[in-house]
Amino acid sequence: TARAEDVAFFPGVSTLDEETAELLPSPSGLEKARPDIWNRTRGHGVVMSALVSGWLVALALAIALFFPADLVAIHAEPGDGDDSFESVLELFQVPDKEDIGALGTLHSLPEMYGNVKEKTIWTYWYHPVSCPSSDNCTLPSSVQLCTETIEKNRGGFDYKLIHRDEVLRYVNRMELPSVWGHLQPEMQKDALMNALLARYGGVAFDISVILLRPIDDYWDEMVEQGASFRGFLYRVNGGTWPVASSTVAWFMMARREGVLRTVATTQAMSEFAPSLVPLLPYSTFGDRLLFPALSMYNYSLPMCSNDPTIPVHSRCPELEAPPWTQGISGPARTDTKLLLEDPRDSAILPFSFAGTARDNMAIWNKSNGTVDLDWGLHNICNRSNPDVTWGCCSPKECWDVHFLSRFHERPRKGAAHRLSFVKLFNCGGHELGRRSREEILALQDSFFVTWLRLAGIDVRPGQIST
Repeated sequence: TARAEDVAFFPGVSTLDEETAELLPSPSGLEKARPDIWNRTRGHGVVMSALVSGWLVALALAIALFFPADLVAIHAEPGDGDDSFESVLELFQVPDKEDIGALGTLHSLPEMYGNVKEKTIWTYWYHPVSCPSSDNCTLPSSVQLCTETIEKNRGGFDYKLIHRDEVLRYVNRMELPSVWGHLQPEMQKDALMNALLARYGGVAFDISVILLRPIDDYWDEMVEQGASFRGFLYRVNGGTWPVASSTVAWFMMARREGVLRTVATTQAMSEFAPSLVPLLPYSTFGDRLLFPALSMYNYSLPMCSNDPTIPVHSRCPELEAPPWTQGISGPARTDTKLLLEDPRDSAILPFSFAGTARDNMAIWNKSNGTVDLDWGLHNICNRSNPDVTWGCCSPKECWDVHFLSRFHERPRKGAAHRLSFVKLFNCGGHELGRRSREEILALQDSFFVTWLRLAGIDVRPGQIST
């Protein structure tokens, strides 16, 4: 394993000199040991050749000794906490220095390659205390229930929940950012999903998605239309979006070795010092990589920087890449097709962001028709905001008018359902996250439990996880 002081390609000059001193030719030593040779070769440049050759040998030995062990720790440095230098090395286990030939394993196929089918749903979860590994993991009750909806309604897909200790069984460490071990779990998830979809294809879900029914029709429509990627893009429906973002990372569907390969390659080449990781935007390995990659295939995609409701355009994702739309590298690529829709027309409901981080829509009572703007509905209630032509003013109205209408809407022939899953932001909020399974299931008329019931989960009070 690499040492903390060896965090660059080579150690310091003084260390290198000490370790290679015995290998370097010494003119004075040669003169004393073999004066006959020294006298014959003096002035003929042999000594200089010996010196240069000796340094080259020393340099080659240094590369062989130090490069394999330090390759993934170029930017790493000792730190505190679980995502410290040592934990990064533990995740990105490197070859022994003696095994010079092991350098080839950096580009070898992952263990599971060839054993994973393309139609796979992927999620990721890590917590340093409650879920440090696959054999020592307790999910929050609300998250566990979400995973049960995915397992229940996976249809023709396999479902894999990846834990931190399983990552390198599925992807090569060279496909992940060098600072992956320093990232927050949410950003680790984004980078991992990019690599998984690039290599295997499938569906990337946030673990806080409730899957209401199988999404084989989503996949079938994508394949039938010859597309290699399906996802969500704000503003594609012609509307505005007052946030400096374009795509979402909590749902992506892709064919293997397609658009996501560009994203995975870009993140693998990214260079960030670990000390700067806390300053990275949340979407560094999500929207800021995905949208630029998608824009290469369609120069007419709506740009965040053209949205007049954005207060700071400098944060828009398209600015993270060269201006493809100006044709600096030629016309848009036409070798693949993208299926994009605005998430607000599907999995994001008008009230998805209502409420607070403490109590959002998940715990609302679907039978409550009371108009109470304390629910956080003041921005979408047309009775208090005359600029709103749509919306809802009570939990019951939100449920009946927006959710049920979308859920029961019949798709046109050959198209997928409009709403087959719901995204819970902040994992449903603190009020839901702190509750046990029994306490959650006691909320029989809540949005969350009703969604579970629609997904086919046994939500009778007292039921345990299967």
